[in-house]
This record gives sequence, structure tokens and C-alpha cells, in this order.
Amino acid sequence: MSKSKSDSKKRTSTAKEPVYVIIVKVLMLAVCTYSVVFWGSVALIGIFRGAYSDFGLPVWAGIALAAGEAALICALVLSFMKKNTAAFILSVVGAAAFLASSGWFVSTLRTELENRAVSNDLLDMDKRYAFRLYPAAVIPLLAAVPVVRSLVLRLRSRRQKRLEKENAPVKSIID
Repeated sequence: MSKSKSDSKKRTSTAKEPVYVIIVKVLMLAVCTYSVVFWGSVALIGIFRGAYSDFGLPVWAGIALAAGEAALICALVLSFMKKNTAAFILSVVGAAAFLASSGWFVSTLRTELENRAVSNDLLDMDKRYAFRLYPAAVIPLLAAVPVVRSLVLRLRSRRQKRLEKENAPVKSIID
């Protein structure tokens, strides 16, 4: 085995992620902390305490919010464990559940604000909830970056192997 092949095997087995992937994961951590962990938990506590009882909160909204929050947090942990494909799939599922519930909250708030007399400081409550909960939609996009990177590396590796095989000397030329 040549020295270059053994070096490349060593590099791939202990390869570190590039800086841009680490930055993407830190951004994903920041968005998850702000939108999912903090504001999602605030909404869940409100659900458990009955703060949304005058809205006629459907059961699925609370369950979807909790399940989406759990899935997004698990996706973040998997992402830092370098299980990028599983993290991406889980983040898509979690974001779908979290955003479905968040969408229900925002649309219900908008409807209630239009139909009720509220004080001026509550007029933009639906926009505040949207600004707090909707950034979770960015998490699957950020989780896709390492997956796309790994796919590109795999395709590049396969192409390189195919080119080496095609350009290898034919047995009849060697003899």
C-alpha cells in the first residue's frame, strides 16, 4: 500500500468537519435555543397551565408542539454527534409538527385579535408569536448542509474510483 493511500485512510477515519459545517451547527443551536427550547417551552407551559383555554385549544396542537420540540432537540443532539442524515430527517419531521402547531397558534391569535377588543400593546401579539416560533423552519435547512456535503463527498469519491478503474492499465498491456 502506498503512503498516500494510507494517509488518506487515516484522514478520513479521523477527519474533522470543516469550519462552515461547525458554524452551521452553531447557528442551528442558536435558532433551536431561541425558538424551540425557550419560546416553545413557554407555549407548552401556557398549554399545561390552561392559558389558552379561551381559544378552544385542540389536543393535537399541544401534542404536536411537544413532539416537534422533542424531535428538534434530538435532531440537534444527533447533529453534534455527526449523525447528519438522521438529524436531517428528524429535524424535518420535528419542524413540520412544531410549525403546524405554531401556525395554529398564530392564526388563532390573529382571528381572536380581529374579533375582540384588546389593548394597544396586544395588537401585534400574532406577529410576536410568529417571530418567536417560526424561526424553527430554518433548522431543517441548516441540517441539510452537512447532509449535502456528505453526499457531494460520496459522489466525488465514487467518481474518483470509477476514473481510476477506467484508467487502470489493461492486463494485456502489462504482460
